Amino acid sequence: MSHPVKYLFPVLLIALLQGCEDDPNSLGKNIIPVRDSVVIDEYRDIQMHVLTYDSAESSNTDYAMLGAYYDTDFGFTYCSFMTQWLPASFTDITGSINTIDSVVLTLAVNTANGPLTAYQELLVYPVTSSFTNVNYSNTDMSGYYQENQLTADNPVTYKINNSQLRVKLLNSYFSTNLLATGTGSNYLDQNTFFNFFRGLYFGLISNNNISDGGIVTFDLKNSNTRIAVHYNGSQVFNYIVTDSCKRLNLFTHDYSKTGFSKYINDTVTALKSGYIQTMAGVQCMVKFTKPQQWRNHPAILKAELIIPIYTPSVYGVPGQITATTLSNEGKPDLLPDDPFNTTTEYFDGKLNNNEYRINITRFVNECNLGKRKYAHLYLFPGYYKEYNSKNYLIYQASAAGQAIIKPADAQGIRIEITYLKITN
Repeated sequence: MSHPVKYLFPVLLIALLQGCEDDPNSLGKNIIPVRDSVVIDEYRDIQMHVLTYDSAESSNTDYAMLGAYYDTDFGFTYCSFMTQWLPASFTDITGSINTIDSVVLTLAVNTANGPLTAYQELLVYPVTSSFTNVNYSNTDMSGYYQENQLTADNPVTYKINNSQLRVKLLNSYFSTNLLATGTGSNYLDQNTFFNFFRGLYFGLISNNNISDGGIVTFDLKNSNTRIAVHYNGSQVFNYIVTDSCKRLNLFTHDYSKTGFSKYINDTVTALKSGYIQTMAGVQCMVKFTKPQQWRNHPAILKAELIIPIYTPSVYGVPGQITATTLSNEGKPDLLPDDPFNTTTEYFDGKLNNNEYRINITRFVNECNLGKRKYAHLYLFPGYYKEYNSKNYLIYQASAAGQAIIKPADAQGIRIEITYLKITN
């Protein structure tokens, strides 16, 4: 007596392998019964709203942003930062200094966005209060520093046109404060030094109508970033930024002259376009107004949120965005499709040909099954990343960027649903 069932699995396996030889996307299609078929449909009942957000802890604080610009779509943006410094070597040189010849600050440039043709006036102030944040934020820094200009030339006007920014600082500040006779005991270890020297604040005297400015991202841990104290004719003592140094970026936005200003944080009035901006700017809330239509496709194989954007501006575009949702209790929640929640490798959100794509298959299926109270998504520049055995939500703040999402028309935001059409 024959046992045909035991041969069924090998036959199906061979069929599956043959089915993906030409096109991985056709995996298994040729073993689907002829009466059934794979169909791709689109869902466009989508509303968009613009919301503000604050930045969360970032594992990448190697970079700091400085600059200002005015853009007709996103208004005025201003960036300043402060950082701690450490001596390159914990050596007491205070007793051997006869004269300080010069003090040169060098900041290595990582990226620059915008025309950057305007001269901007640099502020360098001493930090007077300790700070614990190591994250990018829109926290007010005004209470952390003293408005005591430390640049040797006042004012210092500059524009970025090469790989670094070099500025002379006041010799007198270092001779009477950091390297004064009797201060050598503060150079024993980093904690002692941090209590002695709080750090420096970097800002701009900016014009909020500046249309030819831009944002520069400095690489603080670059080997060229340093404060070099030249003394006794030929000696040099350096201060650098290390992993132990705390950094804080301040982002200020003025959207009063934009087309969406009166709709910010309005979750009722929908906008035609969506807006996304890095630097603790704005995010896009996406509402699916008729999710019950998804129930017409009970056998959903894949659902992708497709997010086309208009041609990026000269001020950069986010290289990657992510999406979150709300829990049934109305609290921020990760999507079930997020790699943090599943072993799937495809979630993406990376920019490709002026378009983002995010996998929301599990989210759509859970809505179909009635497991989700809110059919909402929140789009913003960022991603999840494992850092020191922990997962952090990274809001992209290490580069300037903004994007306008096209409306839900033939070329705009939509969900592309791939489902199995079953014929009885």
